[in-house]
Amino acid sequence: MTGAAGTAASSPEIRSKLEALLSGGGGLTAKKESVERLQKQLQSGDRDGAVSTMVNEMGISQDRAAGMVDQGMSMVESARQTTAQLPEKAKEVAGAAVSGARTATWVLFAAVLLSMAVSLGGGAVGAKAAAKRRAPLRHA
Repeated sequence: MTGAAGTAASSPEIRSKLEALLSGGGGLTAKKESVERLQKQLQSGDRDGAVSTMVNEMGISQDRAAGMVDQGMSMVESARQTTAQLPEKAKEVAGAAVSGARTATWVLFAAVLLSMAVSLGGGAVGAKAAAKRRAPLRHA
């Protein structure tokens, strides 16, 4: 297994959930190597191998092991699906961020144009007033 799905399915979170599943109710503690082997088997979809590992190495009954393997495979599949959805979610979030930035840019552009127009108007009024002050007074 490669890529993001393999990374998510082998994450420490999956391992801790698997260990919690193993210890749930029965007070079972498994060797680290056995848990790693079981996790690899679940990731590869080897249901029979996982059941065999639980029965032979962890001392769990065949029926209970089969149920626990089904739950474990469900957890791994759920992690794969979540990981597969991450790129889509990231694109959605990035699209929303770009849209917001685009809107903010246009608002800023409009504000700059308005400011420039007001400045030009103020400059014209000021220039006209200054020209009147400089002109010599004409006596009638």
